[in-house]
Amino acid sequence: MKLGENMTREWQEEDRGEQLLVVLHRIRDSDATAHKELEQLAESGSRLAMHYLGEFQANGKHGFEPDVESGIRWLSLAAEKGSIEAAYELGYVYYREGRISEATEVYQSIAKRGYPPAFFRLGQLGLKDAEGNEEKIAALRYFEEAWESGHLISSGLVLWLRRDLGLDRTPFLLTIPKRAKVALQILFKNWRNPSSDTLRS
Repeated sequence: MKLGENMTREWQEEDRGEQLLVVLHRIRDSDATAHKELEQLAESGSRLAMHYLGEFQANGKHGFEPDVESGIRWLSLAAEKGSIEAAYELGYVYYREGRISEATEVYQSIAKRGYPPAFFRLGQLGLKDAEGNEEKIAALRYFEEAWESGHLISSGLVLWLRRDLGLDRTPFLLTIPKRAKVALQILFKNWRNPSSDTLRS
């Protein structure tokens, strides 16, 4: 299975990638003894091990007891060491736990590093509680930034919000070619790599 572009880069940068991959396969095969090995890799400074350990603990995955605070701690450590993937997961955990201001702060930090899905998430957060046009316009700016950075899923929201806000008065029939082009780009990218960061939401 292909990974997203950023996750591929993080694996390429991982010094203990082969060892970590073996441990992850054993964990997914329900080998509980591999849990301790993942913890040891994380404690030894492996950024990706910290990320996976944090994700598994925060979400109670692969036989790990759910422990949100421990998961947040490991994801935070990996994010501090430069992992965009860990920061993205951390933002999701904060969001799920209702810690919206912390989620926003995390997504803003990785958006500053140019990660398109973070702009998308910021747009979603802004749109979720939008009460008027001002909040919708702020959300639109994030979706536009995401689309300009190559995030294809944001395109539909940009087109919809521009029409909803009266910023695009193009007759609907004349927008069909643009919409069709975007739909084809999404289909092609999904066929090539469904895990692509350009499709991540």
